[in-house]
Amino acid sequence: MEKPGGFLFVLNSRSVRFTKSLVTIIVAGSLLAGPQAYAIGGDGKPVIDAATCKAMVKAANAGEPVEDPSILHLSDKMPSYLADGTLDYVVAPDFPYRAQLDAAAQEWNEKLGGKVVLREVTKDKADSDTVSVRYVPKPNSHVLASASEISKEMTVFVTSTLYPDAIRSTLAHEFGHLLGIRHTCDYTLMAASSHRHPAAHVTPLDVVAVLQGQFD
Repeated sequence: MEKPGGFLFVLNSRSVRFTKSLVTIIVAGSLLAGPQAYAIGGDGKPVIDAATCKAMVKAANAGEPVEDPSILHLSDKMPSYLADGTLDYVVAPDFPYRAQLDAAAQEWNEKLGGKVVLREVTKDKADSDTVSVRYVPKPNSHVLASASEISKEMTVFVTSTLYPDAIRSTLAHEFGHLLGIRHTCDYTLMAASSHRHPAAHVTPLDVVAVLQGQFD
């Protein structure tokens, strides 16, 4: 089990030195409430204040530009592997959640409208810019998954029977980090650890975080 990262039940797999690896866990109580994943863990950046989040969510939902979309990003620069507008990923043969992974990628592709594309490639087509999706079972672990734009990988640890939609939303959340999004605002897929109303699906603000000022 990873060392606590400063929050109750937080398992933080990132190093202090700009690793930007982020973990997602399910808090036991949330499973009883419904199929939603809670993203827990810091990203080394200040939490976006409530007023800014409210204004951003309102603008994005109305189809309007948000002010300073850069605060939604993990880094000042988009991931190098995303520069051409395509997130290529290769999936390990033993990956057990194919239906949920495919649904998560499809949802992002639909929401991004072709401006950025998530594309699975075969191992023989993978290169240094291809993200790896792998399965590392950790029985009885609170950690469901982690993603790192630095090491270009998504690692899934889920071993118990959870709501299929909770797994799908977790994988969609991790894809969001690989698309360069930090933990952002309440009522979004990329909600931060301090929020208690994460969205189960990609929201307009999540799309803005990828596209505005970068691909549109």
